[in-house]
Amino acid sequence: MSSGNTKTSSSSETHQYQIAISLDGRFVVTFDTINLLIKVLKNTDYRPFVISNTDEDETSSTSQNESSEITEIVASFKINRDLTINKLYELNSEIKADNKNSPINRDDIYKWSIDLSNLQEYPNGKYIFIAVSRMDNERIINEINYKKKNVEKNDFHPNAKPQNTAVFFNLEKGTAIYRLKINAQLRDENQNEVFKNIIYNIDNNCSLTYYRCECVSGIPRFIEDLEPNLNDEILRKFIVLSLNGIYNFEYNKGGDKEFTLTEKFDYPKSIKLELEKTQSFPTCMEKLITSLYDKYLLVEHYKNGVQALEVYDLIQMKQVTMAKRTENRDHLKKYNKYTFSVSKQKLQFCFTRGLHTIKLHFIENGLEFSTKNLYGTLDKIHSLEFIDNDEKLLIVGEVTDEEKMKILIWDIYNTCKVTTILIDKSRTIEDFNIHWTRTSGNILQINGKGEVTSFLKIVDTEIRKQKNSHIKNIDSDNLKTKLNKNDMEGYAYQKKSSVSADHTLYFDEKTKDFESIVESKEPWIMDDYERTSFCLRSNENETLQLIVGRSSVQIWHQIKLGSNLNCKGKLTNEGEPFLQFIWTNGIPVDQENQANRLQIEEIIFGLDYYRLEVSWCERGIIKKRTIEWQDINENMNGVKYACKALEHLNKRSKDLMNYFNKHCYEEMIAYINNIIWRFIDHKPDEYRLLDVRHNVMRSLILGDSDQLIKFILFGNEESNSDDVKHIPRSIMWKKDRKFICDDLDPFESRDDTSKPRKTVPTNDLELAIYHWRELKDTIIVAYLLEYYSRHAKDSAGWMCTVSKALPLLYKYHYDDYARKLFRKECFANQDHFSAQDPYDIIPKSCQSRHFQDKTFMAFRPEDTLKSDRVLWTQQPPCKRIYNKVSSWYYKTHYQKPPIALRVVPLPGFTVTINEITKEGRKTADYSIWKILTNILWFIFIPRSYKVGKSDNHLLSPFAKVIKYENDDDMYDNPATEAIIDFRWRKARTFFVLLFLRFIIYAICFGVVSWTYLVHDTIGGKFRVCLVVLIALFYYLSSYLIVTEIIQIAHYRKRYFRDIYNYFDLLSIIFPTAVMFYMLLSYFQLSDGFGSVKVVEKGLVVGITFSIFILWIEFILYLRLISCKYVHLHLLHCDHHQECISVHFIHGVVNHCVRTHNVMIVSKFVLVKNPEIIQINYNTFSGNAISTTTNERFDINIKSDYNASNPDDNPFNRFLTSMKAIYLGNWIQDDVFNFWAIDVLSLIASIFLISILQNMFITLMSGIYEQAATKGRQALLRYRARQIADYEALYHIHLRPHEPDPKYIYYIGRSKNFEEWQESRKNDQDIIYKGFENKSKINIFKKFVDDEFSIWKYNDDDDDIK
Repeated sequence: MSSGNTKTSSSSETHQYQIAISLDGRFVVTFDTINLLIKVLKNTDYRPFVISNTDEDETSSTSQNESSEITEIVASFKINRDLTINKLYELNSEIKADNKNSPINRDDIYKWSIDLSNLQEYPNGKYIFIAVSRMDNERIINEINYKKKNVEKNDFHPNAKPQNTAVFFNLEKGTAIYRLKINAQLRDENQNEVFKNIIYNIDNNCSLTYYRCECVSGIPRFIEDLEPNLNDEILRKFIVLSLNGIYNFEYNKGGDKEFTLTEKFDYPKSIKLELEKTQSFPTCMEKLITSLYDKYLLVEHYKNGVQALEVYDLIQMKQVTMAKRTENRDHLKKYNKYTFSVSKQKLQFCFTRGLHTIKLHFIENGLEFSTKNLYGTLDKIHSLEFIDNDEKLLIVGEVTDEEKMKILIWDIYNTCKVTTILIDKSRTIEDFNIHWTRTSGNILQINGKGEVTSFLKIVDTEIRKQKNSHIKNIDSDNLKTKLNKNDMEGYAYQKKSSVSADHTLYFDEKTKDFESIVESKEPWIMDDYERTSFCLRSNENETLQLIVGRSSVQIWHQIKLGSNLNCKGKLTNEGEPFLQFIWTNGIPVDQENQANRLQIEEIIFGLDYYRLEVSWCERGIIKKRTIEWQDINENMNGVKYACKALEHLNKRSKDLMNYFNKHCYEEMIAYINNIIWRFIDHKPDEYRLLDVRHNVMRSLILGDSDQLIKFILFGNEESNSDDVKHIPRSIMWKKDRKFICDDLDPFESRDDTSKPRKTVPTNDLELAIYHWRELKDTIIVAYLLEYYSRHAKDSAGWMCTVSKALPLLYKYHYDDYARKLFRKECFANQDHFSAQDPYDIIPKSCQSRHFQDKTFMAFRPEDTLKSDRVLWTQQPPCKRIYNKVSSWYYKTHYQKPPIALRVVPLPGFTVTINEITKEGRKTADYSIWKILTNILWFIFIPRSYKVGKSDNHLLSPFAKVIKYENDDDMYDNPATEAIIDFRWRKARTFFVLLFLRFIIYAICFGVVSWTYLVHDTIGGKFRVCLVVLIALFYYLSSYLIVTEIIQIAHYRKRYFRDIYNYFDLLSIIFPTAVMFYMLLSYFQLSDGFGSVKVVEKGLVVGITFSIFILWIEFILYLRLISCKYVHLHLLHCDHHQECISVHFIHGVVNHCVRTHNVMIVSKFVLVKNPEIIQINYNTFSGNAISTTTNERFDINIKSDYNASNPDDNPFNRFLTSMKAIYLGNWIQDDVFNFWAIDVLSLIASIFLISILQNMFITLMSGIYEQAATKGRQALLRYRARQIADYEALYHIHLRPHEPDPKYIYYIGRSKNFEEWQESRKNDQDIIYKGFENKSKINIFKKFVDDEFSIWKYNDDDDDIK
């Protein structure tokens, strides 16, 4: 793989050779562009990624005398101009070629390009692929129909005579892929089977297969994916980057045709425009080459002095990260070719514009974690590369007018220092694009003679020379004592401590009398134990003592009143010893005992120097470690050890039994905090890099160092320093990828430690939440949340750990922190940080004419490269219809409306764990039979749950939050609304289809029930229809009841806590029971319900209340399609008032209408057959006296009520019943002696009165706006729960499914965001405000002045930021 930067040269000529290296670094290929000769060589300076020091190192460059030249040939063959194979050479045969070394034009050399794959394992052997591409420099105006001229497969037999093929390809362009079978055997059978001991050569007995494609040419690349061991990669695809776009060849391992040209992807807009406007062919090629590294494509955008770096994964053709950097305008005036590199672990990438500034970013979140300014050291930077297991960065550059190339090696994480090496330019190459190839940890170059050399071997040689020169100049007057474990007992200068016989003191012959200044400094150990001390300095002024205890190594320092005038009158630490260095072995608490104590293997000690090798036994495994004096000042190990010591001590704090031990413990904690604090105060940038590499924040959290953490995050309260000392991330260094092992065991009591922990933290914030889950007032969690949310205004990447930790925040009831978090400005004012035009990010579907009426919309950003793959809608005859619909839908005479484009500041919040892993990215089976099966399953089979109750960890963080939250606080911000709006579109379809099934189910019940009520004789087609409706009813009832049973099995007790679920069950069970009784008692296939003479009273009541229940369930289902209003919501205003509030007038009207409708139907059904209802006839009796005769009469009057007459009984007919209900004509209710009518009338009265009363209260009390806001939150919460429920189901896809994006974008009106921010201004308080423990005082103080300390701080590294 050739990648790098172009060295500025006035010459337009170069030599004829090209070089490329496989992604794993094991093999290299060279290409003679004049003789068309290809050679494959084994990289004898192969440098693999070593996870730890105990791993087997396959590096073959251990010999100091080994040559830097790569000469071990694996295969060599010659090709023709049409890319066919001319001849395959034997390994030891003489290759005759034109060795003239005349330069060629740069245009000609860029017409050729080559690449090499890793060694691929096949069932019948090992194979390697070589790609060669020949392209022209003319612009192709017409699009090539490459699908008609796809890949051809050919075979070349090694024994065949050299000849030209009969069918010639276009000589000006084309691409060929050659597959070579490789044999591998050990040099010596007694050697280990590692790379350096294996001989590779081509199998001459096997035919050589090659694939040719004449219509595509450019820069070939084998795209391979990283495997877990970081040294093996799997070939995923093959691509060709031309001036027109990226051509994709799918790789089918072992297939009849292994490479198939499938589609073409467009470049990102900035690269595409630059290629179109650049007329120089070499310049275009340089642009593409410098934008490539491994499987990544880098794209840069500039806008208003802000540079946005976008990194695309060429496997998925998708953007994986974006970084923002601000450039000085004066700096932008200077220009050089940029270059970038990606670490082997794919954790970081570095970038430079080719001048003197290098920036390092995380791929996970795009955040910048370091900047190296080389101003005055380098004028131009040609190449960057991570080396030494990603620990160091190799920088190749030059200074103007100097004859030597300057090589810088930046030790990023250990010392932060830069080593400078000068190399003659004669030993380097001229063109870093063609004659230089690199992959993580391996760099090779080729000269004009075709000789391949390892650039890192040349660098190693120069470094070795510098070290040898330095060793000769070292002053050796310091006499040091060396002891191993066998020599210690017989050493002459030792004695027992006067305090304890278990304490042995060692010193050298120059020390007159050494007395220990500390005796026992492991206060968690109650009994006496063996310990050993060494004198590092002892005089009348001070004493420096190294003490090796059971699980720690410490250095104590005491300043005494001696002859040093500087000490008189101001004894440091009042003359008491103070801790200056500590190392702990981190052994588990239950393993720490006398048998597993530290054993001294070897020690070298003297004045201000020691080198100690210790060993100990941990769970039956012997571990060793070397601690040196250089750990204090030469590198950053001393601070790392101090951070881990805080964790080590805190795990043992509960073993402190008395005041003396507790006081000693607190004193040690204060000293250790002081060591760390002073280092951070002097070297904040170095500390940040230390945290990046070793994640010392984890140790500080487990060490309960809240004050120290606050200082790291916010600095001193009186200072306004903006120094960033901690960067959030979830993906750790390979060695530390497992975030915790048994680190939490000392802090928790688990009954069964053999079972895995249900909750496993993966980042610092999750660890802080989980660690303090039983103490809800933890302040460390508040510090981290405030710190991340404060910086999230600049980049959403700052919230990458917050999005993962939010479920734990709600699970362990950190409600106050969560409430303050969701009021932060970043949740409404997180602007997109890309330099692209917003309309390039917004999908086309969101720019249609319907967008004119939209005030809020969430969407997936356009973060994938556009493909030319034709959809079925673009195939004739659909293409014409599709074009007309698209032109109408997307084109509008309106101008683009002003919008506010925002980003949800919770990266990956909706992404499930299956979508993160590689298994989630595998292409599913979408064959025709699979699609048909999915359709049948989708229609007829109820959806079950894929994620069980015990598998919540498989859900997205968003779904887990919904399961744990119990209030509406998180829904009151635009970002949460955007998440729900985005996810609701998928979930809504599922629930709407369930609603449609319910509607059909209810219609079937209504039609069959009506047939029973009218009980007319039926026959013919209507009878068949009735039977079909009955069958459909029972199928749908079975479908719905199985759906509810699945929910009961999934949620269990939680299911019955929701009142709406009772209506769900009742709306299925009650109508089904009524239908079963009705069919069993009265239905006949011959005439339906024609044999019914009089309807049964109880059955009519059952039908009536079934309709009433179905109508209620229908109203509840309408929540799915409500887009603007929450019509009814149970609102708890305060403890004085609890009412059902109608939030909007439209909702009130709708509910009134629906209530009237259900009353119409119910009463109509009940009194449709009045013969089954007893009538209460009104009777009047009394006496009357005739006015003429004065005769008294007994009079009895009885009302004449005809229930079949609409004038007397308006509910006898449907139209008159509507008139009676809406006009409130219910005076006839007392005529019917029927309890069912009384119950319905009572329910309707209560419901209507409650609605009107609460509407009046809402309007008169002035809480209309508050009710509207609460209603909106209730709607969002309902939808969120539905989304979480949908996510846990089995999903059926009829086409390839695209996972949720890492970032969700949303658009709206700026006014809306400003209003929200203004309304929440008073709530945007500091998260930790009010939660800090005021009684806890842990003020950092300086125990020792810098002049007396063994720690020396040189503030000379101002070039690191």
